[in-house]
Amino acid sequence: MNAIIKRLSILSLTLAVSATAAFSAGYNLEKSTPVGSWQLRQEIMQDSDGRPQYAEVKTSMVGEEERDGIDYVWVEMVRDSFRYKNGQKGKKAGDTVIVKILLEASLLKGNPEDVFNNMRGLGKEIIMQSGDADPMKIEEGGMLGGAIMDTLGMEIDYNFEETGKEKVETAAGKIKCKVIEGTGSVKTKIIFKTIVIDGTSKQWMSDEVPFGIVKAESTSTMNGETSTTSSLLLDYGKKGATSQIQGEAQSLQIPGLKGLFGG
Repeated sequence: MNAIIKRLSILSLTLAVSATAAFSAGYNLEKSTPVGSWQLRQEIMQDSDGRPQYAEVKTSMVGEEERDGIDYVWVEMVRDSFRYKNGQKGKKAGDTVIVKILLEASLLKGNPEDVFNNMRGLGKEIIMQSGDADPMKIEEGGMLGGAIMDTLGMEIDYNFEETGKEKVETAAGKIKCKVIEGTGSVKTKIIFKTIVIDGTSKQWMSDEVPFGIVKAESTSTMNGETSTTSSLLLDYGKKGATSQIQGEAQSLQIPGLKGLFGG
């Protein structure tokens, strides 16, 4: 249960920061990311001890639907982790992890402040699958993630600005990008201790690429320890993406969820 809660909170925060950077770049998701489009990128994470981890993440727009008069889109992220040593990608490490999330379409083309202030809208439904395990469905997953952030008193403060234009060399070719840089912090209280995570973000955005991100670099500092993440586009396409979830998702019942979080 703790792992699920942590994953939902991190997913909500990641989506919010990425969406805000996209808004700052004037990125048009509706135009550049039609249903069926996808992008594949590499991510290299290095913790405060200098230990690197390598992953490949495929993000796809796999569907759209209407529920109760509200337009939604299905976004799916498939993550594969690999061993990484001496700058080289090695053998696969661990199971493939798939997260499919139903987002309110309006949040992806409105004011970025709406994303931060309405975490509950970031997950009408979430389906997760790890390896060969059966997929699990969490209804009102955004409500859970948002409520957890409220319970922890989480405060998010990020500011982004466009700082220039650059061409980025990728495995998919050379792409002209807008450069968006941001700084900010996340503050939360656990029991009686306040934790502050300071971060910097630099993203290279292009209207040519689904979901916009061509390259990204970020740092995160907590208690004097800094970790870094870099991301680079490997490939992309405007059609052909379908959900990789295998099997029928079973509802994950969390006792007392509605009463606890007022949903």
